[in-house]
Amino acid sequence: MDTRGLRFHDLRKTFASLLAQRGVPTAVTQRLLEHSSPQLTNDVYTNVDSVLRQAIDQLPAADWIQRRPAVL
Repeated sequence: MDTRGLRFHDLRKTFASLLAQRGVPTAVTQRLLEHSSPQLTNDVYTNVDSVLRQAIDQLPAADWIQRRPAVL
């Protein structure tokens, strides 16, 4: 995997998106990301066009997460 173009913000967005997909409340994600408000979290990280959301939902992200070995 080529990660040269990967930015820290991309990791934050992925983290927030995975939390949203798992049903974590926005207020919890807001605190984890240290945003000033839950609305900011919704606007920046979880506000995805419905067509894009359908495409994202096709990805087996849950399978990838479950298969990763736990880091101790």
